[in-house]
Amino acid sequence: MNFIKSASLSILLLVATIVWAEEAPRQDPPAETSNDVELGAVTVTVDRGERRKFEVRRSVEILDEDGIAQRQPKSVPDLLDETPGVMVQKTNAGAGAPVLRGLVGPDNLILMDGIRISNSTYRTGPNQYLAMIDPWSLRAFELLRGPGSVLYGSDAMGGVLHAITKDPRRLSERAWGLSGRLSFASAYPGLGGSIQGDFRDGDYAGYLGATFDHFGEVRAGGNIIQPLSSYQRAAVRHKSVVELAPGYQLTAAVFETSIRNAGRADQLNLGKHSTYDNDDLLAYVRLDRIGEGWQHRFRVNLSYHLTNELESGVRCARTGDVVADRAACLAAQPDQLTRRTEMQDTVHTPGLFATLESRSWDNRMRTIVGAEGYFDYVDSSARVAKPDGWDWQDGERGHFSAGSTYASLGTFLRGELDLIKSDKSTVTADAGTRLSYFAAHAPDVPGLGNVDYSHAGLIGSAGIGYQYAQLLHLYADFSQGFRAANLQETTEMGDTGIFFEVPNDGLRPIRSDTLELGMKLNAPHFHLGISGWYSKLTDLYGREVLTVAEIADLGLDEGLLSGQTVVRRINHASGDYRGVDLTLESRRFSGFSAYGAVSWIDGNVEDEPGRFVSPRRLPPVAGSAGLRYETPGGDIYGEFFIRWAAAQSNLNPEDEADYRICEDPDRPGQLLDDCQGTPGWATLNWRAGLLVTPNLALDLRIENLGDTHYRVHGSGIDAPGFNGMVELRGTY
Repeated sequence: MNFIKSASLSILLLVATIVWAEEAPRQDPPAETSNDVELGAVTVTVDRGERRKFEVRRSVEILDEDGIAQRQPKSVPDLLDETPGVMVQKTNAGAGAPVLRGLVGPDNLILMDGIRISNSTYRTGPNQYLAMIDPWSLRAFELLRGPGSVLYGSDAMGGVLHAITKDPRRLSERAWGLSGRLSFASAYPGLGGSIQGDFRDGDYAGYLGATFDHFGEVRAGGNIIQPLSSYQRAAVRHKSVVELAPGYQLTAAVFETSIRNAGRADQLNLGKHSTYDNDDLLAYVRLDRIGEGWQHRFRVNLSYHLTNELESGVRCARTGDVVADRAACLAAQPDQLTRRTEMQDTVHTPGLFATLESRSWDNRMRTIVGAEGYFDYVDSSARVAKPDGWDWQDGERGHFSAGSTYASLGTFLRGELDLIKSDKSTVTADAGTRLSYFAAHAPDVPGLGNVDYSHAGLIGSAGIGYQYAQLLHLYADFSQGFRAANLQETTEMGDTGIFFEVPNDGLRPIRSDTLELGMKLNAPHFHLGISGWYSKLTDLYGREVLTVAEIADLGLDEGLLSGQTVVRRINHASGDYRGVDLTLESRRFSGFSAYGAVSWIDGNVEDEPGRFVSPRRLPPVAGSAGLRYETPGGDIYGEFFIRWAAAQSNLNPEDEADYRICEDPDRPGQLLDDCQGTPGWATLNWRAGLLVTPNLALDLRIENLGDTHYRVHGSGIDAPGFNGMVELRGTY
C-alpha cells in the first residue's frame, strides 16, 4: 500500500513540475559558468588523457558538476548510490565504501586530481576514507569499473574512483565573484553550507572556499533512529592557476577536510562502540605543458598528503557475550564501562608523478609514458583508561609501529594504434605494461620484531575495439590488476570490527586477470551500454584463527581482546567473479527522457582445496529506472526514479558471522541460527530544480517516498527513511 501511495505522489510531483515549467518564465543559464570541458562526454580516468566517454574501451561513468548538485550528496560515496554496478556499503553514517565488481576498501583505488589518495594504512574491507573528500569541491567524479593497475598501480583491482576538483570560474566582467549553497535534509536534520570566492587578474585565476555541514542522527524507515549517527564535516579549499607562457600552466592547490564525532554502533549490542575524528589534507603543485606531436601533453606533479585518525573506543560490561545495559553503554556511563581506548594514526605521504602523452602518424598512434613514487611515514600511538581511576595510560603500541614506512614506485607505458581508419569506421588496438616496486619497514612489531619486506612485479593490458562513427562501439579488453599487502594487513595489531587481528609480514600481493567485452550503441532514439566481464583472482587474503599458545606468545591483554577471536591474514584462496552491467537511456522527446540500469554479479572463492564458497559481501542484483522532464534550456527539471536491490542470500562463512548481516533482531547481540542474508528493497524517489534567476538555482529532492525500512547489504546502519532535501545555489 505504501508503494502505491508513494508512486501516486511521485506522479503528482512530476506533473506539478511540468505545469511549473509551462508557467515559469525562461531564464538564461548563468553567464559565468565554466565551459572548458564538456564533462558529460570526456573522461580522464582510463588513460590519463582526455577522450569522449563513448570512445573509451572500458566501462566508465561520469558525473559533472550539475549532476553532482542535483543528487545533493551527503558525502562523496552518496554520489554512487544511483550508479550501475556499484553497491555502497556503510558501516556508519560518516563512512561509505563502494563495492566495485565484488571488491571493496583498498581493492579500489581513490584518486584526487590524478593523485593517489589511498595509502598503506587503509583498512581492509569497508572503510570511511572516500567520505573524506568534500563533494562541494568537485567539478566531476569519474568511475572506472575493473582493473586500472597498469596506469595507476596497486589497489586498482575492482575499479578506480577519481575525484576532479573545481577550476577557477571564468569571470567576464569582474575581477572577483562569489558562489555558495545552503542545504537541509529531514532524515538527518541539520544545515549545510558552502561558500567560495573566485579571483582573476590577467594570467592568474584562483579561488578560496569553505564548507560546513552538520548531520543529525539518521532516521531510518519506520522512524527508527540510528544511534551515534550524527557528525560534523568542515572543509577548506584553495586553487591557483597561472599561465606562465603559451602552452605552460602552473597549478597550486590545497584541500583539507575534517570529520568530527562520526560514531560506529554496529556492535553496540556486543558492548562496544566508537567514534572517529578524521583529518585529510592534500596539497600539490602541478606543471602542465600542452603542445603537439610527441609533446602533446607533459605533466609533472609534486604532492603532499596528510591523514590523521583518532579512534575513541568504549567497552562496556557484558552479560555473557551481550551488553549488560545497552542504554547505559550508549551513554558511556562510567559505572557500566570496562575500558576506554584512544588509537591515533597519522600518515605523511609526499608523492611525485610525471607523464608524457605523445601523438604521431597523423594522430593514429597515441602513447603515454610515466613514472611515480609515493612514500608513507606513519606515526601511531595508543592510550588506555581502566575503571581503577580512569587515568589515561600510554599503550605500548598503536595500530601500527611508530616510524613505519612504506614506499611505492612504478613506471608504465601504454600505446594505442588505429589499425584501420576510414571516414566512419575505426579499428583500434592498445597495449600497456607497468613495473612496480614496494618496500615496507616497521620496527618492533609484536611477535615479529623489525619487519622489512619488498615486492616487485610486472603486469600488462591489451584491448581492441571497432567504432562506427558515433553510432556503435564494440570492444574487448584484458587487464591485469594487483594489490600489494599494506601496513594494515602485515603489521597492524588491534580490533578491526569482528576480529582482533595480529601481524603477518609474509603476505604476497593479490593479482587479478580480467576480460571485459562491451558494446555502446548511440541509436537515433536511445543509448545502450552493456558490458560483460570475468575476473580471476589469486592469492586472496583470508584469516586463520590463532591457537591459545600463539596468543600467549604475543602477550595479548585479555581485556583488550574483549572476547574477540584472534586472527591473522594469510594468502589462502583464489576466486573468480563474473557479471553484467546494462544501461539504457532514451533521447529527449517533448522534454521527456527515460533511463534504466541493472547489474548482476556472481562469484566463487576456493578457500580450502575443493571447497568453494561465495565471496564476502557479494552484491545482489540491483538497478534503477527513472522518468525525467526538462525544459529545452535546462532551467527546470523534474525526475521520478526507482532504486532497488534483490535479496542476497549467497553468504560467505564470514558473512554468517558478521553482525552487520546476520544479527538476530529478536536476540540483539546474537547471530541468527539460520541466516538468510539481506532482504531485497525498493524505494521511490523524486527530484526537481528551477533556475530562479540566471544566478540562483533551487534543487528539491524526496528520497524514499514510502518510508521503506531497509539496509544495503553488508552495512552496519539502516538507510534513511522518508527524506526531504532542499538546496539553494547562487553565484555572483
